[in-house]
Amino acid sequence: MVNANCTFEGFGEVLETMVESHIREQCGTNEALIKAAARKTVDELKNGALTPANTGDYAAGWGYTTVRDSDDWCEIVVHNKTRWQLTHLLEKGHVKFLWGHPTDERVPAYPHILPAFVVGSEILRKATVSN
Repeated sequence: MVNANCTFEGFGEVLETMVESHIREQCGTNEALIKAAARKTVDELKNGALTPANTGDYAAGWGYTTVRDSDDWCEIVVHNKTRWQLTHLLEKGHVKFLWGHPTDERVPAYPHILPAFVVGSEILRKATVSN
């Protein structure tokens, strides 16, 4: 925090400047922390993404996008850029179809998104507890 001398009339401006600089500083720190958690989540998804064919195309598609609404808000979305249609089917399993007809069987689930989410959220949780 910066020490500032001011008159009574200039107190509001000095206080506003100090609060804005503190918010910018905290947002920069939080944004870096959120990006680190997103990178770790993506790494977990790329390493743990199992597909029945194991071609690697599904795992290679994971990434994150930064969405920013304003200076004091940062949101990052982790998603599969290439095979987004498969995420729910692989995570939860689905009914098996043969030639367009259900076979009364289910394809097994490959839960990989929830464990990666837990790893990323633990990074944020530990950082908020230490602050």
